[in-house]
Amino acid sequence: MKIMEDIYLVGGGEYGLSPPGDWCNVYLLNCGEGLVLIDSGTGIGVEDIIRNIKKEGFDPLNIKYIFLTHSHFDHIGGAHKIQELTGCKVAIHENGAKSLGTLDDATLVKYSPLKITAPKVDLKLKGGEKISIGRYVIEVIYTPGHTADSICLYIHRHKNKVLFTGDTVFSRGRIGWFNTPGSDLLAYKRSLEYLLKIKPEAILPGHGPFILSRGHEHVKLLYSKLNVPWKHIITVMD
Repeated sequence: MKIMEDIYLVGGGEYGLSPPGDWCNVYLLNCGEGLVLIDSGTGIGVEDIIRNIKKEGFDPLNIKYIFLTHSHFDHIGGAHKIQELTGCKVAIHENGAKSLGTLDDATLVKYSPLKITAPKVDLKLKGGEKISIGRYVIEVIYTPGHTADSICLYIHRHKNKVLFTGDTVFSRGRIGWFNTPGSDLLAYKRSLEYLLKIKPEAILPGHGPFILSRGHEHVKLLYSKLNVPWKHIITVMD
């Protein structure tokens, strides 16, 4: 499903693009000289993801990278199989690479519908990298909070600031869970403060609806929710 020029949604059970249990949004970025995937789903929708890429007129063998926004099983579960099928490289924050090395508790694999095989990590990110692929420069922003390895990916599309946020920012300022291993409320707030300075226009999250304009207002709303007293946070989760 085409979202905007060069950006497609190719996986996600919430949109019927892959099975219902594959609830992570999987995005495809056409860089002209190669393709990039953002996240890979739980693993149960790999065949659908590959088929959807072909339906959009692209060859999956042209996938150069999968960027994993964090190491939770619902984002990394399909990466090994896609890497095996296409020969692409896998990039994740260095903290996530450690978690993938052992599939530790931070990956939440105990909740996975499948037995997960970790992909080979080719690129361990720190945050701050600017990676040129074809006509795009992808900037990696380290945004701990939801997890200790969360990243956002930032690109300029003409004059539009596009941010792939994983589970850091959702529409309507919904709060990504931060009661799992590696989560940190104070770090989450600092990450959002940085994103507010960027003022993204389009936000493409790991779950639920994407936002095509005024994305920074959703970041601002989330930030305001995280600054209410802890005992009241449960009332603003949605």
